[in-house]
Amino acid sequence: MPGVAAVVRDSSPEPEEAPGRFTFPRSRRLVHSHQFQNVYRHRKAERARGRIVACVWAPNGQSVARLGLAVSKRALRRSSARNTFKRLVREHFRLHPPSGMDLIVSCRRNVHSPLDQQAIRLELADLWGRIAP
Repeated sequence: MPGVAAVVRDSSPEPEEAPGRFTFPRSRRLVHSHQFQNVYRHRKAERARGRIVACVWAPNGQSVARLGLAVSKRALRRSSARNTFKRLVREHFRLHPPSGMDLIVSCRRNVHSPLDQQAIRLELADLWGRIAP
């Protein structure tokens, strides 16, 4: 048909972390419930919490860290606030990755939206300082 552009699909697999791309590949995420339970039940699991953010982490025996996010409606009522919180945590994790651990980050209850993004960034930096020895 004239005037209709053909869609060409590239079947080659994309590299897991292409330079210059802001990706969060599946290999860097905790996806399944048993992965979360392994962190919560691990005998060497440690916890830290701030006014807004709570973290649980445990060694995973790998060279890369994996991130899990647990943000409930009870903690952040509005979906836009939950998504903003998760985006900020993923960004911080990508820019400042810890090594060799599984990390679960959650938002504490009674946090009011709109979220103070700068306060979340500062608290994440503080918690990351406690996580990385």
